[in-house]
Amino acid sequence: MNKQELIQQLDLIHVPRGIYNLNGECFPDKTTISESGSDWEVFSIDERGNKVNDKIFKSEEEACQYLYDAYSKWFNYNLRDVNRISSLLNKRPQFRNGDELEKFFAELDCKFPNSISNFYKFYNGADGFIGQNICINIFPTESFYERNIFYKMSIYFKDLLLFAIDQNQVGYAISKFKNEIFDLGDLNLPERNKPKYAAQDFQKFLLYLFDK
Repeated sequence: MNKQELIQQLDLIHVPRGIYNLNGECFPDKTTISESGSDWEVFSIDERGNKVNDKIFKSEEEACQYLYDAYSKWFNYNLRDVNRISSLLNKRPQFRNGDELEKFFAELDCKFPNSISNFYKFYNGADGFIGQNICINIFPTESFYERNIFYKMSIYFKDLLLFAIDQNQVGYAISKFKNEIFDLGDLNLPERNKPKYAAQDFQKFLLYLFDK
């Protein structure tokens, strides 16, 4: 197979396009296939700009087959495994200590599911691809107020707290009174949307996004 055929095959097994680049450009944390003289290289670039996991092949077909086999082995096993899905997110380190977070949660006057409050104890939001169709932005704590005001949550969804949005401007919110997460639909048309139940905890929310 060539690179274009490889992309099609990787799509079929739900490998996110955001984790590889096949046009020869090198980006941190992305796997690349690049032609080098008469050889073909498969490699990644670490955060310091160094090549890692460098493999050299005699043909484009061999390089593409190697990358397909590697991703196929990884993604076909436990494709919906929530730990694997979570590992693909770019998580921001949390700068607040435990007491500051508890105060922050109390000020929001919202009953956070334990799984979400536990997530925020370690990470200050995250973003990235989940499955083939969703690129999610889970808000950092400092932007909660701004985002909820901007999207007029107190007017259209007064019992919900917006905490994430995807690339299609679909919002995701936590119930202020129950351990539930809701899909709000297009935030540009809030008056037309009725919140749809998505999940009861953060792990199931990730699986909900993966299946969309």
